[in-house]
Amino acid sequence: MRRRSVAAVGVLVLAASSAAPGAARAGGLVAFSGWVGADTEQSLLTVDSGTGLVRTVAPGRPGDVTWSADGRRLVWIGFDGRTDGGSTLHSARPDGSDRRALVSGYDLRAVAAAPDGTVAVARAAVQPDSDCATDPPVRRAELVLISPGESVRTLGEVPANTADLTFSPAGSVLLWRAQPGDPCTGGDYEVFLADVAGGTIRQVAGDARRSGWPTFSADGTTVVASRSDELGQDLVRIDVATATAVRVWTPDAAEEFPASSPDGTELAVVRTPQAPAAPGEGVTSRPAGSPRIVVTDVEGRVLRDLGPAPVRVEHLAWAPDGSFLALDGFTPVPACEGCDHGSADPAVWEVPLDGGAPSLLTAAGGFASADLVVQPVVPDAPALERARRPLRP
Repeated sequence: MRRRSVAAVGVLVLAASSAAPGAARAGGLVAFSGWVGADTEQSLLTVDSGTGLVRTVAPGRPGDVTWSADGRRLVWIGFDGRTDGGSTLHSARPDGSDRRALVSGYDLRAVAAAPDGTVAVARAAVQPDSDCATDPPVRRAELVLISPGESVRTLGEVPANTADLTFSPAGSVLLWRAQPGDPCTGGDYEVFLADVAGGTIRQVAGDARRSGWPTFSADGTTVVASRSDELGQDLVRIDVATATAVRVWTPDAAEEFPASSPDGTELAVVRTPQAPAAPGEGVTSRPAGSPRIVVTDVEGRVLRDLGPAPVRVEHLAWAPDGSFLALDGFTPVPACEGCDHGSADPAVWEVPLDGGAPSLLTAAGGFASADLVVQPVVPDAPALERARRPLRP
């Protein structure tokens, strides 16, 4: 589906899930924000990666989307057309049934789900639209944890501009990016870590500034992110124990959208060849080829090149069974020859890890996406075998 205006920028969120509770089908469903039929606004949708069937989960443009730890429910931020500018944290089954409102009446910025069923959300008081010229007060937000029983605990105070909430695999550490200080005066995003049990919050030192797309290692000791600045686009490795970050320099390539493999031994990244920039360009390098999807080891050495990216990638994630990568993105479409981009063809794709050709899952999506998550595999329920009673003689 082609949208002929970049003004209506959509939020595209991808999530692969099992087809239904009890069905061990990794990547069966993909959840995203997009249009179907005669829709005039985006909705939260799912597409079955096996059949291509698209269905609506909930109307209204979603924000962050994640899955519960058991993979049975979607959790997302919905804006719901509230006149006060607030938003609601929703939870529902993948078919849209049993929809619940977990938090409402706040300005919600980010959400994440922990393995024990806890949901973390950054929430701030709703503030009317304000002009920076009026010198509005600097808003603060709080990071709260919602237990499976829906009790709420405040973990700590955070800046209102908070994003990329991410739990470690064990759920003991919570990471996020935030813009400290006054948003009206600008400033770079910093990375923070919190001990979930004790509530201690630490700002990551070193090269974490201006980084994004964080992904934890399987043991939770390391986070890999991507940093983009005038020196290039490289991976950043964060040591959780010391809360320090080191940039992994790759002058011949720009790397972004890192995603850890399920076993934590490999990374999938989008890698674009780079060449030295001409003097006076204000940057040190420029693209020297098309972006490619590659798999690297934890040190950044390329193990497998899976070929060119099928679209301009916005998110990349690893299927829980390790068989494929899921990605979302778009193909820019010029309005006329020589013009700037006038529209975009969005799409959700699947890239096999065995080197097979990428396949299109659906074009019923948006672009300028906000998140991409893969649902945990829901194992088959154990078969109950009835014991035979011996026949009486």
